[in-house]
Amino acid sequence: MKIPPLKNPQRYIGLYVFDFGDWVSAGYTAEEVEILLGSSEYKNGQAYRIYRVDSQDRVELVGISPGDLLGDSMLLFASAGEDQARRDYDSLFEMARQRSLTCSVEMVLAEFSEGEMAFGVGLIYPYHAEKNVSDWLLAGGFAGGESVSGGTEVLQDYRRGANKSLASCVLECAEEYKPREKDEVLRQVREPLQR
Repeated sequence: MKIPPLKNPQRYIGLYVFDFGDWVSAGYTAEEVEILLGSSEYKNGQAYRIYRVDSQDRVELVGISPGDLLGDSMLLFASAGEDQARRDYDSLFEMARQRSLTCSVEMVLAEFSEGEMAFGVGLIYPYHAEKNVSDWLLAGGFAGGESVSGGTEVLQDYRRGANKSLASCVLECAEEYKPREKDEVLRQVREPLQR
């Protein structure tokens, strides 16, 4: 498989390459890959996530299966005090205004009914975007919470718990990473670069 030349390859990290068999296109979002795999015409295609780009602009791909696109995950920054949790919430909100995300993320500020860490800020995002969210936090220098946990089980525990929501919002992804409508995705499959 030969991917099309990428102008500014770093911008494609977290997006997808789709191998149609006779041709390859790059720059799909996960939602757009779901559209392709859900169509009768392209259901046998193979999708790869652009995982990393090295200093010489070589692209590292990770093959994915349709199941990899399902489900959500969570990063939870827990604190003993409400003031710290609110500062973390405000910091992440400001960071999202300054640094673009490649997917939309739900952010919650919550009070927990159990445990020493009574407050926390949670980021809920699609499971497949775990590395993107982690890279975004590292690039922004965020180091919140007194304890940090993450994963699908953390999200399940959070949803099962008797938590009091103190605030919530959606941190929107950058316009260039917003998924397109089904008709547009299917109409442009022959374009080598989708973005």
